[in-house]
Amino acid sequence: MNCSANNLNLNPMTGRLIPAICGGLLLLAICGCSSLSSLGIPVGNSSNKLLSSAKKISEAPSQAVLTSKELQLATLDSLAVDVGDTVSVEPVSFDATIRLPGDQTVKPDGRISLGEFGPFFAAGKSVEQLQLEIQSLIDSSISSRLETEFALQQQRTEQQDSDELVLDGPTDDEQDKDVLQDQQARDRAQARQARRAFDDDRETQLRQNRISVRLTNWDSKKIYVLGEVNSPGSFVYQGNETVLDAIIEAGGIGTKANHHAIIVSRPSNCGDCKTVMKVCYDQIVQLGDASTNYQLLPGDRVYVPSLSFMEDLRQTLRPFRNDHCPRCAPGTQGCDLPQGCQ
Repeated sequence: MNCSANNLNLNPMTGRLIPAICGGLLLLAICGCSSLSSLGIPVGNSSNKLLSSAKKISEAPSQAVLTSKELQLATLDSLAVDVGDTVSVEPVSFDATIRLPGDQTVKPDGRISLGEFGPFFAAGKSVEQLQLEIQSLIDSSISSRLETEFALQQQRTEQQDSDELVLDGPTDDEQDKDVLQDQQARDRAQARQARRAFDDDRETQLRQNRISVRLTNWDSKKIYVLGEVNSPGSFVYQGNETVLDAIIEAGGIGTKANHHAIIVSRPSNCGDCKTVMKVCYDQIVQLGDASTNYQLLPGDRVYVPSLSFMEDLRQTLRPFRNDHCPRCAPGTQGCDLPQGCQ
């Protein structure tokens, strides 16, 4: 590249400035510096700025102390089913007498359909709570139906016995009293026997109609990756995602991203304290340092801010430092490993 003033037909001042700029950029390129937005110019794209309050909170030492990380992933407490999730309610036994619909998506009114047992409000309840409440509803419905059938059967039996007594004709008082007492004794014995048979049948039907409730899709639970990533958006939460997983899911960070200011913010209500955790991206991917590769929770926001002009310039003018990323995770010493092949 010939940057002389004569060839470019420029004034002497500009002619002296251009070679200096060209020389500076050439030096940066030779040094392998990937700053000034990877020498793509213009520098300092700040369309995704980091709030000063978010930066201040993220740098507080108390943040993220109790948060699970890559090497200590935690099993989460049972979370509530919500609108958009898909729930499967089905009998456990093949000889069940009840019939239930297939997979049910929780509708905007928070309900699912249980077929003959009607609609059921499911939103805001855990899977375990749904299992208990739906099973109780089904058991109650089965018991109520059987009780009604049993009562009708008893009425028919009593009416039949009464009709038979009338047909037997009149007797003297003493004889009539004995016959009545015998009949009442037989009726009580038959009633007890019928009740035992009814209770046995009911228990059998309740055992046959045990149900299982499963969460087949958890579409209501999402995480968000925003800022200088190649494919920002919301992603369905699976339960074991880390910050690195989320960034990869979003297509990786862009060329104008500030690697050293990535944060994870956790949703909170107005007036509540805020949880904003700093992410040491370069240490995660280059040193395998898992101390800031947090396990995400539903609703978490991973935010990758843009480089400001001054941040870009500061990194550009310090090309010879290996630790160009601010070291927020201490300890970069290599482990003592055995020599030779194993």
